[in-house]
Amino acid sequence: MDARTKTFGLRLLLFSLLVVCVHALVTPFVVDDVVGGVKLVALGNSVRAIRHQRTDVLVFGDSVATYREPDTPADSSIAELLPRLLPGCRTTVVSGGALHLQLYEAFGMYISRNPPETRPQVVVIPISLRSFATIWTARPAWKLELLRRRFIRDSFAYDLTMSPLSVFKWYDGIEGNMEDFLAAPVYFGTRKVGTIGGIGLFDANFRYRPVNPSDAKRLLAITFYMEAVRPDSERFQAMIRLARRLKQADITPLFYVTPVDWEMCRRWLGDPAVVQIEANVRTVADGLAAEGVHVRDWATALGSPAFSYGDLPSEHLALAGRTWLASAIAVAVKEEAAPGGRCGDRGR
Repeated sequence: MDARTKTFGLRLLLFSLLVVCVHALVTPFVVDDVVGGVKLVALGNSVRAIRHQRTDVLVFGDSVATYREPDTPADSSIAELLPRLLPGCRTTVVSGGALHLQLYEAFGMYISRNPPETRPQVVVIPISLRSFATIWTARPAWKLELLRRRFIRDSFAYDLTMSPLSVFKWYDGIEGNMEDFLAAPVYFGTRKVGTIGGIGLFDANFRYRPVNPSDAKRLLAITFYMEAVRPDSERFQAMIRLARRLKQADITPLFYVTPVDWEMCRRWLGDPAVVQIEANVRTVADGLAAEGVHVRDWATALGSPAFSYGDLPSEHLALAGRTWLASAIAVAVKEEAAPGGRCGDRGR
């Protein structure tokens, strides 16, 4: 080996070490904020608030928590309303579009490793009935598997290798693919009524383009809310594991079922729609009750005027509905907080 080759090799080694060192410094700030293209919102702070910021009440949420209509005040989302309703509590809201129970389990494992004095008193977990349905569980963009693994493993070495590789989208395979998603079944209860690609609501790119607009609302109500919740599903089991993990860490889990536009579902499907929604809530409640955990059932607490998508069944709320839900969560938090409903009374 001549001197020129040795010099090149040494420079290459030094450059590689420099890249590793820079990456080691930068990764914690990048990975915590954006993983696989998913932005987590913690009231403008990094999701590192889960680990490093002292908080009394930690609130998880999906798009219901961050949603507001364009013509409503910027601070009128549930994520913004709720902390103001808990003035005596240090409240952190961690939310993002399509977050689900498997992600909440990962976050719960993450914060349960905190030193006892920095763990939250109460963790608020929404249960969206739609999140159990194939339309959500099988959708590639909504699996968020890379994000889940990052918090489950909680490893700097994993961050160090995962962050650069994610630039090359190495994780696409674990997030699923559109072909399998469109072939996934649609159920009413436990009865298969078609496939996501075959019911005529979406095109090959999952754009909402119903073949039969007059029947679209009925099909959406079935696809979103009528699939029976299965206790053996991974999402259900994640909910159970989360309840156990938080209790073991001396953290109070506060589960609630997100309101859905049950009146619209009944309008398009009749009374069987309400029967199925109530059956799904019972399945969830029974599973948590077996762990000694009570769930607030708000699935049918609000009528259609409280929802923002006036012509489609949804769980996204208009301002009046968001105000109601934020207030209900605040009351529940005060009921679960330490003596007298006061935050910070556990030696913190």
